[in-house]
Amino acid sequence: MNQINRYLNGNYFVDLYDDGTKTRSADISTVTTLKPEFPDQIELKITNCCDKTCAGYNESKATGTIADILYNKIIADIKPYTEVSIIDCNALAHPALVKFIEELKSKNIDVDLTVNQTHLINDLENFGIVLELVSKKLLRCLSVRLTDSTDEKLYNLICKKLANVIIECHVGLTSSEDIHRLSNHNLSLMILGFKQQTWHSRCLYQNSKMPEDIIAQNTQNMIAELKKIQTGTDKFIAIGFDTLAAKQLNILNPDGSCDYYIQAADEYSLFIDLANDEYAKSIYDERKPIVTKSMTINEMFKACHNIV
Repeated sequence: MNQINRYLNGNYFVDLYDDGTKTRSADISTVTTLKPEFPDQIELKITNCCDKTCAGYNESKATGTIADILYNKIIADIKPYTEVSIIDCNALAHPALVKFIEELKSKNIDVDLTVNQTHLINDLENFGIVLELVSKKLLRCLSVRLTDSTDEKLYNLICKKLANVIIECHVGLTSSEDIHRLSNHNLSLMILGFKQQTWHSRCLYQNSKMPEDIIAQNTQNMIAELKKIQTGTDKFIAIGFDTLAAKQLNILNPDGSCDYYIQAADEYSLFIDLANDEYAKSIYDERKPIVTKSMTINEMFKACHNIV
């Protein structure tokens, strides 16, 4: 693991390494709380377009807003070495997606892309776009939202033709059988928790049309399946959780540590919805309007996190 960059954000340093690791550190003799000046990770929504009624996404329409991403002042405001994740709806429907990601990479901005499994494997044009991004090494990682673990195209296309793919699934909606099928295919797994207080997660579970007792049973079965992963029966390149999933699945050790990767909390993040001119701390949180085109990313970040 080699350090590739270090930069100052507020009162602490961010160190980036060639394996994707990011650390935050400060002089503990003078700093008791890390206070960022700007987000070091940004989630971007660039379109409302989506022709699927996917669980968790309430904007489902074949035609919708296509945000101006190539000449947007907000995009120009993103600092080098920021992690940018393009998420939500069908980003592959944006005609300027590849050019946009090329522009971000030219500014030393790391880009992650999240796509729906169905959009990726059932549309050859979409798959071609992703292949281009991967072959040009424009993506730090590609995440695929799981819709059907029994679809053979998932394994024949994604597993065999793409590298370093992360399968994204949710506590309660993903069964232990899903986890077992996905194992031993050179995939990584990211398990996300259920935030009951948010419209996003309420939509996620309501759209799934899955009975609550099955959701509860899936959660318990997933805990048992994780033990198989620990013993090496079912293998993944890596497995991670957001902080809520780690708590819901009770995988934290008594001292609060964990044997798995835990995604950082959102105190360093910002979600920007360019299709609706809104922003929030994360995709799960209440959104605020971008009141003027001159509003900066730092202003949004400080407003979300109540930084004076």
